[in-house]
Amino acid sequence: MATLFSDELTRLRAGRNYRANEMSGKARILKWDFASLPAGNIGDILCCGILRKDERVVQGREFHSAMGGTATGAYSTFALGADKTSIGAIITAGKYLAAITFVAAGQNEIASTLAQNALVEESSADVMLCCVNASTAFATAGRVAGYVLLVGD
Repeated sequence: MATLFSDELTRLRAGRNYRANEMSGKARILKWDFASLPAGNIGDILCCGILRKDERVVQGREFHSAMGGTATGAYSTFALGADKTSIGAIITAGKYLAAITFVAAGQNEIASTLAQNALVEESSADVMLCCVNASTAFATAGRVAGYVLLVGD
């Protein structure tokens, strides 16, 4: 029978400290609501909020009304502009949720699996979390809302 220690406990046993986003960090909610989206265009980018450097994304959920047609959305990260409010180039398309359908009203988990980067640390710099309408335009007006739970220092 083997005794196995998590990566975090292995580092602690070697005398290294935990990072704040691994244990005893401060939880923060990043919440967004686009209460009255118009019918849109392919490639619309919905800027949800800023994920700060060294924050860890734990989990989240998104909610949407019926947008009709074959509308989809993917939760991606974008570089922040120098003013920290505008966006630059896309960093990772579909990082926290790959393209999902917005045709009918519904909801989806964000960052709920390892493949969707649950527990991943945003360490290089602050980034913008965005929902990208990637395949077809929103055929009708609607609503997109959601949240992610973050842990930082």
